[in-house]
Amino acid sequence: MKDNARILLLCPDESNPALLRDTGMLAYGLAKQGIAVGILTNATQTSNFDAFKNQIPVYKTQPSIWGDDFANSLNTILKEQEQIEIIHLMNCNESAASIAKVCHKHQVPLVGNIHNRQHLTGSKLWWFKRNQHVNALHEFQPLIVPSIALLEKARELHMSEVSFIPEGIDTERFTPVMSKRPVRRALGLPERGTIITSIADITPDNKQIETIEMCGPLGEHLHLVLMGKVQNQSYFERLQQYIAEKNIEKYVHILEPSDQPENYLKATDIFILLGGIEGRRATILEAQSAGIPIILGPSESSLALTQGNKSGVVVYPDNALSQQAVEKMITDPVYRQSRALEARPFVVKEHNYDNSIKHYIKLYASLK
Repeated sequence: MKDNARILLLCPDESNPALLRDTGMLAYGLAKQGIAVGILTNATQTSNFDAFKNQIPVYKTQPSIWGDDFANSLNTILKEQEQIEIIHLMNCNESAASIAKVCHKHQVPLVGNIHNRQHLTGSKLWWFKRNQHVNALHEFQPLIVPSIALLEKARELHMSEVSFIPEGIDTERFTPVMSKRPVRRALGLPERGTIITSIADITPDNKQIETIEMCGPLGEHLHLVLMGKVQNQSYFERLQQYIAEKNIEKYVHILEPSDQPENYLKATDIFILLGGIEGRRATILEAQSAGIPIILGPSESSLALTQGNKSGVVVYPDNALSQQAVEKMITDPVYRQSRALEARPFVVKEHNYDNSIKHYIKLYASLK
């Protein structure tokens, strides 16, 4: 593929499924609109983006003796590819400071996505890197946030260059099905009963143990699917021990992440996520696109994602009413269906993938 990219998307962590998806979808959507786009990935040899290489230039990170291989690779590309007009960092994590420095050196406009409060504040970084990170965010023109809550937080931190672009969901990929049984049969899941699904890495922050407790007594009538990468081995072992103690091994299905999550969502009745909501907004929206009602833990975006509890339930600690609503969602098919009917229209209207691409193209045009 000829190196003619004018917009370069940076994917600093291919091991992050959400980041991988967001980068790939944006690159594909831009290329489909005739935009000359390329990708720089942190992968050094094989990359998940290699499937694009006949349509989109894909640059790999090259080892360097100077420390930050990813930023140094960007520096080399900008020296060699003078036609590049905009750099887009898809995740403003700890790499933001070094990327901002390179773009400032080459006087290339830089935009970047903020996915949670930690990205805005650098709260998970060492103190000596935190100030560098926050100062670097002011080099982004603009930062891009997916929620009003993050937009307000950015303004509280006196970040003036911030744009709101909602997540775009491929609603044609995540469509409801008339009958779940054939889908379940193909996936090896129970054909009968209610299935509740949670898609998130297995870590304490994502509260898989609390999820089992929330779902109530599991059995032939009620199964739970936990799909995610094990990021915390000790927590995973504690989760397994808890399942064994409750004697519910037959009813809790722990699965590796799938590159076709739509199939598992189409097989499920309810989507649940009690922790890590801000990092899984797109997954929650994909579930709703598939016509599934949702149960969410408290978070700054939870009420907006459920449309004020129209398409799901936000469950709060020590709140009897929300606990009752969860129980009703699980046990009452009519109540569950009333929430499901609100789910897909919301995503189609507010989070359509094509509209998201148009917002990005408009943003890029304003920077040239």
